Amino acid sequence: MPMKKNNKAFLTRRQYEALVLLTDGLTNIEAADVLFISVKTFEKHRAEIIRKFGTPNLALITKLALKKRLIKL
Repeated sequence: MPMKKNNKAFLTRRQYEALVLLTDGLTNIEAADVLFISVKTFEKHRAEIIRKFGTPNLALITKLALKKRLIKL
């Protein structure tokens, strides 16, 4: 399922938080620590973000997130 048109609505709050940390360059371990969750749980959020964006490429996810104004520079 590719991105929906209503921006943040297609991500859960936690997935959005994970997206911001991923696009800021944090590792899975660092991001999990920031969110106070296990690395395994963070990896599930990351996998769901990848599925929803339709690409495993973090650079493309970042580009699409910027284009949809999900994140800021």
